Amino acid sequence: MSGEAPGDLETLRAFVNTHEEDSGQDAIADPEALRSWLVAHGLLDPGVTVDAAGVRRARRWREALRRLGLANHDGVPDAAAAEEVDDLLRQCGLVVRVGGDGGARLEAAGPGLDTALGRLAAAFYRATIDGTWARFKVCSNDTCRWAFYDHSRNHSGRFCGTACSNMVSARAYRRRRSAASPPG
Repeated sequence: MSGEAPGDLETLRAFVNTHEEDSGQDAIADPEALRSWLVAHGLLDPGVTVDAAGVRRARRWREALRRLGLANHDGVPDAAAAEEVDDLLRQCGLVVRVGGDGGARLEAAGPGLDTALGRLAAAFYRATIDGTWARFKVCSNDTCRWAFYDHSRNHSGRFCGTACSNMVSARAYRRRRSAASPPG
Protein backbone atom coordinates (compact mmCIF):
# COMPACT_ATOMS: atom_id res chain seq x y z
CA MET A 1 0.00 0.00 0.00
CA SER A 2 1.46 3.33 -1.04
CA GLY A 3 1.22 6.19 1.44
CA GLU A 4 1.49 8.81 -1.29
CA ALA A 5 -1.17 11.49 -1.33
CA PRO A 6 -2.87 13.01 -4.38
CA GLY A 7 -1.73 16.29 -5.93
CA ASP A 8 -0.21 19.03 -3.78
CA LEU A 9 -1.04 17.10 -0.62
CA GLU A 10 1.87 14.81 -1.53
CA THR A 11 4.27 17.76 -1.24
CA LEU A 12 2.79 18.56 2.16
CA ARG A 13 3.20 14.90 3.20
CA ALA A 14 6.83 14.95 2.04
CA PHE A 15 7.37 18.14 4.03
CA VAL A 16 6.03 16.56 7.23
CA ASN A 17 8.28 13.56 6.55
CA THR A 18 11.44 15.68 6.48
CA HIS A 19 11.96 14.55 10.07
CA GLU A 20 12.41 10.85 10.76
CA GLU A 21 11.44 10.08 14.33
CA ASP A 22 13.25 6.75 14.57
CA SER A 23 16.63 7.96 13.26
CA GLY A 24 16.37 11.59 14.35
CA GLN A 25 17.41 12.75 10.87
CA ASP A 26 16.04 16.12 9.81
CA ALA A 27 16.20 17.08 6.14
CA ILE A 28 15.55 20.75 7.00
CA ALA A 29 17.90 21.01 9.98
CA ASP A 30 19.70 24.17 8.85
CA PRO A 31 19.02 27.13 6.53
CA GLU A 32 20.79 25.62 3.51
CA ALA A 33 19.06 22.26 3.92
CA LEU A 34 15.65 23.94 4.18
CA ARG A 35 16.35 26.19 1.19
CA SER A 36 17.50 23.21 -0.90
CA TRP A 37 14.46 21.13 0.04
CA LEU A 38 12.03 23.94 -0.78
CA VAL A 39 13.77 24.69 -4.11
CA ALA A 40 13.80 20.98 -5.05
CA HIS A 41 10.03 20.81 -4.44
CA GLY A 42 9.29 23.94 -6.48
CA LEU A 43 8.21 25.98 -3.47
CA LEU A 44 11.03 28.54 -3.40
CA ASP A 45 13.01 30.37 -6.07
CA PRO A 46 16.68 29.27 -6.13
CA GLY A 47 18.09 32.71 -5.36
CA VAL A 48 16.18 33.15 -2.11
CA THR A 49 18.06 32.75 1.15
CA VAL A 50 16.70 31.25 4.36
CA ASP A 51 17.87 32.09 7.88
CA ALA A 52 17.76 30.25 11.21
CA ALA A 53 14.47 31.93 12.16
CA GLY A 54 13.00 30.56 8.93
CA VAL A 55 14.13 27.06 9.87
CA ARG A 56 12.41 27.40 13.25
CA ARG A 57 9.18 28.58 11.56
CA ALA A 58 9.26 25.73 9.03
CA ARG A 59 9.83 23.17 11.77
CA ARG A 60 6.96 24.58 13.84
CA TRP A 61 4.70 24.35 10.77
CA ARG A 62 5.85 20.79 10.07
CA GLU A 63 5.26 19.55 13.62
CA ALA A 64 1.87 21.27 13.92
CA LEU A 65 0.79 19.57 10.68
CA ARG A 66 2.09 16.25 12.04
CA ARG A 67 -0.07 16.70 15.15
CA LEU A 68 -3.12 17.55 13.01
CA GLY A 69 -2.47 14.41 10.95
CA LEU A 70 -2.29 12.36 14.13
CA ALA A 71 -5.62 13.85 15.21
CA ASN A 72 -7.13 12.74 11.88
CA HIS A 73 -7.11 9.09 12.90
CA ASP A 74 -7.37 9.51 16.66
CA GLY A 75 -10.58 11.50 16.25
CA VAL A 76 -9.45 13.83 19.03
CA PRO A 77 -8.98 17.40 17.81
CA ASP A 78 -5.67 18.99 18.75
CA ALA A 79 -6.64 22.56 19.57
CA ALA A 80 -3.03 23.57 20.29
CA ALA A 81 -1.90 22.30 16.86
CA ALA A 82 -4.81 24.09 15.17
CA GLU A 83 -3.86 27.31 16.96
CA GLU A 84 -0.21 26.86 15.95
CA VAL A 85 -1.22 26.38 12.29
CA ASP A 86 -3.50 29.42 12.49
CA ASP A 87 -0.62 31.52 13.79
CA LEU A 88 1.69 30.31 11.03
CA LEU A 89 -0.96 30.84 8.35
CA ARG A 90 -1.34 34.49 9.35
CA GLN A 91 2.36 34.97 8.60
CA CYS A 92 2.25 33.44 5.10
CA GLY A 93 0.57 36.22 3.17
CA LEU A 94 -2.11 34.22 1.38
CA VAL A 95 -4.38 35.98 -1.10
CA VAL A 96 -7.32 34.98 -3.27
CA ARG A 97 -6.65 35.63 -6.96
CA VAL A 98 -9.19 35.52 -9.75
CA GLY A 99 -8.01 34.09 -13.04
CA GLY A 100 -9.05 34.94 -16.57
CA ASP A 101 -11.60 32.14 -16.43
CA GLY A 102 -13.30 33.82 -13.45
CA GLY A 103 -12.25 31.06 -11.03
CA ALA A 104 -10.72 31.95 -7.69
CA ARG A 105 -7.61 30.33 -6.24
CA LEU A 106 -5.62 30.74 -3.07
CA GLU A 107 -2.00 31.78 -3.62
CA ALA A 108 1.03 32.75 -1.59
CA ALA A 109 1.89 36.43 -1.90
CA GLY A 110 4.55 36.95 0.76
CA PRO A 111 8.26 37.37 0.10
CA GLY A 112 10.92 34.63 0.33
CA LEU A 113 10.19 31.89 2.81
CA ASP A 114 6.64 33.24 3.24
CA THR A 115 5.98 32.26 -0.37
CA ALA A 116 7.17 28.69 0.19
CA LEU A 117 5.26 28.23 3.43
CA GLY A 118 2.26 29.94 1.85
CA ARG A 119 2.30 27.40 -0.99
CA LEU A 120 2.26 24.60 1.58
CA ALA A 121 -0.55 26.39 3.42
CA ALA A 122 -2.55 26.67 0.19
CA ALA A 123 -2.11 22.92 -0.38
CA PHE A 124 -3.36 22.31 3.18
CA TYR A 125 -6.39 24.54 2.56
CA ARG A 126 -7.24 22.86 -0.76
CA ALA A 127 -7.03 19.44 0.91
CA THR A 128 -9.51 20.53 3.60
CA ILE A 129 -11.88 21.77 0.88
CA ASP A 130 -11.67 18.72 -1.41
CA GLY A 131 -11.91 16.24 1.48
CA THR A 132 -8.47 14.67 1.09
CA TRP A 133 -7.17 16.18 4.35
CA ALA A 134 -9.23 13.69 6.40
CA ARG A 135 -7.09 10.91 4.87
CA PHE A 136 -3.80 12.64 5.76
CA LYS A 137 -2.64 10.69 8.78
CA VAL A 138 0.41 10.05 10.90
CA CYS A 139 1.57 6.57 11.85
CA SER A 140 0.37 5.44 15.28
CA ASN A 141 3.71 3.78 15.95
CA ASP A 142 5.23 6.27 18.40
CA THR A 143 8.74 5.48 17.19
CA CYS A 144 7.78 6.25 13.59
CA ARG A 145 5.24 9.10 13.25
CA TRP A 146 5.57 9.02 9.44
CA ALA A 147 2.86 10.92 7.54
CA PHE A 148 0.89 8.84 5.05
CA TYR A 149 -2.24 9.05 2.96
CA ASP A 150 -4.91 6.60 4.07
CA HIS A 151 -6.05 4.75 0.97
CA SER A 152 -8.21 2.29 2.93
CA ARG A 153 -11.81 2.04 1.84
CA ASN A 154 -13.22 2.85 5.28
CA HIS A 155 -10.61 5.49 6.27
CA SER A 156 -9.39 3.28 9.13
CA GLY A 157 -5.63 3.32 8.43
CA ARG A 158 -3.49 3.88 11.53
CA PHE A 159 -0.04 2.83 10.37
CA CYS A 160 2.23 3.87 7.52
CA GLY A 161 2.73 0.22 6.62
CA THR A 162 2.66 -3.39 7.70
CA ALA A 163 6.03 -3.24 9.48
CA CYS A 164 4.82 -0.55 11.90
CA SER A 165 1.50 -2.31 12.44
CA ASN A 166 3.32 -5.57 13.25
CA MET A 167 5.77 -3.78 15.56
CA VAL A 168 2.98 -2.18 17.60
CA SER A 169 1.06 -5.48 17.74
CA ALA A 170 4.18 -7.35 18.92
CA ARG A 171 4.83 -4.72 21.61
CA ALA A 172 1.23 -5.01 22.85
CA TYR A 173 1.50 -8.82 22.85
CA ARG A 174 4.70 -8.71 24.92
CA ARG A 175 3.09 -6.29 27.41
CA ARG A 176 0.06 -8.57 27.79
CA ARG A 177 2.30 -11.64 28.25
CA SER A 178 4.48 -9.99 30.87
CA ALA A 179 1.43 -8.69 32.76
CA ALA A 180 -0.12 -12.17 32.76
CA SER A 181 3.08 -13.93 33.87
CA PRO A 182 3.31 -14.65 37.58
CA PRO A 183 6.31 -13.04 39.27
CA GLY A 184 9.33 -15.37 39.09
